[in-house]
Amino acid sequence: MAAYDTDRRCLVARIVFDGAALAGKTTNLKAVRNLFPVERRSELYTPGALKGRTMFFDWLEIDGNPAGKIGVKFQLITVPGQKHRNYRRRPLVELADVIVFVVDSDPFSIVESVRTYGRLFAFLRRRDQPPPLIVQANKQDLPGALTPEQIRRRLKLSAEVPIVAAASLKGDGVRRTVSYALQLAREEILAQKQAGRVRRLAPHLASADALFMRMLDIEASSEERRPRQPPSTAEASIEGVPASVAPPAEAAAMPVGPHADVASPAPDLASPAPDGSPEATVDSTPPPPVAEQTIEAADLAAAGGDQ
Repeated sequence: MAAYDTDRRCLVARIVFDGAALAGKTTNLKAVRNLFPVERRSELYTPGALKGRTMFFDWLEIDGNPAGKIGVKFQLITVPGQKHRNYRRRPLVELADVIVFVVDSDPFSIVESVRTYGRLFAFLRRRDQPPPLIVQANKQDLPGALTPEQIRRRLKLSAEVPIVAAASLKGDGVRRTVSYALQLAREEILAQKQAGRVRRLAPHLASADALFMRMLDIEASSEERRPRQPPSTAEASIEGVPASVAPPAEAAAMPVGPHADVASPAPDLASPAPDGSPEATVDSTPPPPVAEQTIEAADLAAAGGDQ
């Protein structure tokens, strides 16, 4: 859900690029960066990258056209595509106002794209209303690439879901993809503003640095709560403890965070910080009390958003 940044006095919407590993999500954001002058965009930020791979997310913020007299910003965020990093992917997907699902059109990669697309919908079941979806058929320049219509059939997309042919490494189709996404995100912002459903932007979602620190805090907290695994027989012998006194594996609590199963709950970016300090309400939570909405409306009116 769109949010209002009280510090910068602007509306903020998030466009999340999802897809399987190596589908071209980061390549898309690099191409998008080159489409906008530096005055209208941030730098592309990839925290914790490892050998060129996205471990947490990529972040690019773009200035949109104002809504009345109030500024509009779009946060473009990619998620890690590796299956063992689903615990980092889920909370980002669940914050999206628009989703761009990037598909590798190589016939040998479509199976993994289908699986990733299925997990995407499992994540979105947590949302009361799924966000708009765009599918990009990337790597169309590869020999034998599946056509957009073939990909539509493999993903079982309805006719209403737009699918854009692209070769992001060359920049082909990227402008069309991001233009579509920005248009849908703007429509979401205006519709939510009209309905009075714009929420205050949580501080830990206001910038790439803040989001990265928040995710690290969640992972550190999850790691602290994770129960220690019982020692093996060899370890017990070294420590002088009989293996028979170790608790059975079945007695251990289910692991959380990076050790959790795919079906376990996602880390909640809207919850209080591990140190107990309160965080602002974010988009995925239930509607706020009337008083909070009234304050929000006053903020927007003061910024000129009702004109």
